[in-house]
Amino acid sequence: MRIKCFLPHVRMPRTASMVFVDLCFREQSLVLWEYDGGHLASTYSALAILSILGDNFSRVQKHSLLMSMRKLQQHDGSFTSTHMGSETDLRYIYCAVAISVILKDWNGIDKGNAIRYVMSCQSYDNGFGLSPGLESHGGATYCAIASLFMLGCIYMDPLSKEASSTLFDVKGVIKWCVQRQTKSGGYQGRSNKDPDACYAFWVAGSLHLLGAGHLCNVNALENFLGKCADKHGGFSKWPGETPDILHAYYGICGLSLLGKPQLKCLCCKLGISTEAAEKLELLSQV
Repeated sequence: MRIKCFLPHVRMPRTASMVFVDLCFREQSLVLWEYDGGHLASTYSALAILSILGDNFSRVQKHSLLMSMRKLQQHDGSFTSTHMGSETDLRYIYCAVAISVILKDWNGIDKGNAIRYVMSCQSYDNGFGLSPGLESHGGATYCAIASLFMLGCIYMDPLSKEASSTLFDVKGVIKWCVQRQTKSGGYQGRSNKDPDACYAFWVAGSLHLLGAGHLCNVNALENFLGKCADKHGGFSKWPGETPDILHAYYGICGLSLLGKPQLKCLCCKLGISTEAAEKLELLSQV
């Protein structure tokens, strides 16, 4: 695969991008535009973007953001996405946990309650559904595993003898993830579904966080992603479809997990480059 086709040919206007994201911030977390309310996924996305762009977060109203986020947590430990009410599921648990990690501050979340909610979403087949009782899903499983990883519930070597003290059957989750790789080489999000380029990150990323990235059939996955790649740039959901931004990003993330030297290493837990994640660590030392 010619990875150069998917790399930027011009430098991103970082200052303009930072200004745009900054304009979206309001006292109640992050909004999409002037009259919109704060949204947890938008807040995570904005902080991730600022991290990638190397911002120092000096313009982020950290205290207001975290106190606003705290009010989004429900009695069962889940999070709703907005103060105006919305669905509650693992996506927003992940956003809240990732925000806390990026800002190096856990005052916006009840960690114990969040962990209990995540575990309540595990299904009989060891995968995780978006909410308790729902079918196991690749994206939900990533949100669960990444959240538990950042919450300190998964050891760096989860397959070691110490794994018995983790909250769940690590090998069972790994087996579920491995079974999601189809004959085409791509990963499916659920049983008996077609493979989709974005799960090259969601499912393979979960395997990496569990110390089982080597169980991915690398050549088969790269071949599948190559078929999803558009000759003009980007990736589509599956071969023959129109490319879009989401699948382009997660397709590239999937290739990064495969160890392609032309791409930056990926920080699986945050969904950004390792380089950006390391800069966050340096910020916390200032």
